[in-house]
Amino acid sequence: MAIYTNTLSPGTIQAHYQAGTNASPSPTYKQLVLQSNPILYYRLDEPTPAAPPPITSDPVANNYGGLGASDNGYYVPGCFPGTVPGPQLPGMPSSIACRFIPAYGGYVQVPEDANNSLDLHGPMTVTAWIQANLNDTRFQSFLGRGDSSYRMDVDGSGSIHWALPVGEPVGNNVRDAKWHFIAGTWDGETMSIYI
Repeated sequence: MAIYTNTLSPGTIQAHYQAGTNASPSPTYKQLVLQSNPILYYRLDEPTPAAPPPITSDPVANNYGGLGASDNGYYVPGCFPGTVPGPQLPGMPSSIACRFIPAYGGYVQVPEDANNSLDLHGPMTVTAWIQANLNDTRFQSFLGRGDSSYRMDVDGSGSIHWALPVGEPVGNNVRDAKWHFIAGTWDGETMSIYI
């Protein structure tokens, strides 16, 4: 990438193109670009990075449900588990929560398993505790396996969406800085949201 303070002539642009597509040009592409006095010139020729570390090198998000450790997840970068207080309710044990920073890609990744045990397609109930950010008006999924399976979201106005390929009912606004327990059910015919 090169940025110039002046417009290059069509002939100069043609010469740059020919040097950049020729296996052994003389002068070289780099020499031609530098002769045109760019104020910025980035070759973007860094070596290819090594493969990223496997997902299993991220901190474990334990699955305490019926499928057990075989469906543990992993906190990917952008997750900060245990850094914010969770719901503080009578009878609920001391609770800490995970802060997710979507701008950094924060979510819990559950690797695919041989049985696709989390890709539910029959009657189901899914639940989550959430606390929506008062100032964040993006549409955000907080639970799910995608549009072809199931998902729960908070839309830009703060309303809850419970979505399956068969429908997408919308619930009340939860963007009030309070903790909410959300349940989505589908009995094979009717979808319901409970907040």
